[in-house]
Amino acid sequence: MNKQLNPNFKQVCTWPGTVLEADQVPDFVQFFLDEMTVRVQFLESVTTTGGRIDVLFAVHNEDIGKFALARLQYGMRWLEDVYGNGGGSLYPERIADYQCWESA
Repeated sequence: MNKQLNPNFKQVCTWPGTVLEADQVPDFVQFFLDEMTVRVQFLESVTTTGGRIDVLFAVHNEDIGKFALARLQYGMRWLEDVYGNGGGSLYPERIADYQCWESA
């Protein structure tokens, strides 16, 4: 079951190959504040069909602009880009429901 996004958190991102234990979530959130001054909501860790663990998180709507470039140095991707480039089959079907962009 997908997690409910908090108000003002709409854009979901994936950080491929990132393992995060439950007790590390506060540090994960703080990392984004410290490194990028971006607010995030941790959603879940998901195992891909190939066995890799990816972290899914949402970015606060007001922080998307400053996060857009900063994310690239860490290999973070918009979830819609993963699906748009044929990578959606990596995830369980329910993950597609996190997407917020309308398809063309």
